[in-house]
Amino acid sequence: MYAQLCSDLIEKLPPFPSEEPGGKEITFKRVLLNICQEAYEGSNKLGEEVKQMTAPEQESERRDKERMVKLRTLGNS
Repeated sequence: MYAQLCSDLIEKLPPFPSEEPGGKEITFKRVLLNICQEAYEGSNKLGEEVKQMTAPEQESERRDKERMVKLRTLGNS
C-alpha cells in the first residue's frame, strides 16, 4: 500500500525547479531517495558510535543505540 502511494505521488506531483542555477529539478522521487539515503548513512554513523562504547558503565546506553541502529536499518523508525 505504501509503495502504491509513493508510485501515485511520483506520477501526480509536478517537479519543481532547482534552487541552484543549472541544477536538477526537484521531484518527489529524488526527495524520497535523499531521505532514505540520509537515514541509512545516519545508522552507519550510529553503528560506529556503538562500536566505540566498550566501557562496562556504557552497557545500557550501548544496548539502546544498538536497538536504534537495528530499527533504522530495517526501516521501522
